[in-house]
Amino acid sequence: MPWGQVIELLEKLDDAELRDWYSAKDVAHGWSRPVLAHQIKTQLHLREGAARPTSRTLWNAPIPNSLSRSPRIRSRSSSSPSTGTPPSDSSRIGWSSAS
Repeated sequence: MPWGQVIELLEKLDDAELRDWYSAKDVAHGWSRPVLAHQIKTQLHLREGAARPTSRTLWNAPIPNSLSRSPRIRSRSSSSPSTGTPPSDSSRIGWSSAS
């Protein structure tokens, strides 16, 4: 990271954790000094939801089993699951065919 960006971080941010966060983003994305200054001014850390971590942060928490499985995709076929036949027009709109 160029010295000018280090100075930018030191002058604009008092919080060491935020300085570390912005410096990691800067290195990862190759920002110029004006881009880094803009990201700090517009509070990128808040827009990305990366505000200061707490002791109860979820960043390092394990992924719950319900989220780690791939989602099940339901078939969008128009046939009845039990008979394999398409439903009648009256059953699709909820009307009875008997009058």
